Amino acid sequence: MHPTDVRPAADRRLLAEDVARSAPLPHAYAPEPCEPATVQGEITRAYAMNVSAPRLARADTRMLVPAFGWDGDVEDAALAVSELVTNACRYTNAAGPEVRVRLAVLDADVLLVEVSDPLAGFAPSTPHPERGRGLPLLEELATHVDWYLHGDGTGKTVRAWLSVLTPGCES
Repeated sequence: MHPTDVRPAADRRLLAEDVARSAPLPHAYAPEPCEPATVQGEITRAYAMNVSAPRLARADTRMLVPAFGWDGDVEDAALAVSELVTNACRYTNAAGPEVRVRLAVLDADVLLVEVSDPLAGFAPSTPHPERGRGLPLLEELATHVDWYLHGDGTGKTVRAWLSVLTPGCES
């Protein structure tokens, strides 16, 4: 399948093993995610690892997420994607040619955002007055944030679950 194809995936489920292999981000505790859910629709796109990637991913999110029928705040989704793609581009230091973004609507009330990059882990960051706000902001927008290393050692994926409801798994 071409990475820009949109496909309904009503029969696909997030597996318990997928959730179990996740780990908290290095700087914060992440609560357990909500129960696995049916994927109503999803898309994966790849972006060249450069300064245009966050802008392009943000625009694609604004355009594509409403097509899946997600009733959440599309601007929050675009901001979450932008922050994760920015981090991937800034901190991987050209470890690979692209960053991949997957957007999946789960049972119409949760949007799963996954951003994968070729760096197996997190690069150390130096304190800077204009940086370091992305992941804390993401944790405010999302009901759950976590990450995992790819089993083949080719990088990592950071995931955020955004809900139509306020953050937290309660309904």
